[in-house]
Amino acid sequence: MLITLADKDKGRSIVETAMGFQSLGFEIIATKGTFEFLSENGIVCKPILKIYEGRPNVKDDIMNRQIHLINTPIDKWSKQDDSYIRKMAVGTRSHM
Repeated sequence: MLITLADKDKGRSIVETAMGFQSLGFEIIATKGTFEFLSENGIVCKPILKIYEGRPNVKDDIMNRQIHLINTPIDKWSKQDDSYIRKMAVGTRSHM
């Protein structure tokens, strides 16, 4: 389960949501800022790079069908990256 959030969306409810997914057996993967937030709040997770940060990155894991997605974009870079990620996730899902 990939979680990547805008700062405004980082709150107690997402911590509870992440805990719920973990209790169902999902491994939590998060982009840098979200990884730091979740880790600070007791969520065991693994960091992953955004597309523009290098490789291997979130695109690689989506293409390999290794992740599910929770995403809330905020800035220019993330909006561009996140739009591509969502389109790719939908496209990958339609080929299942």
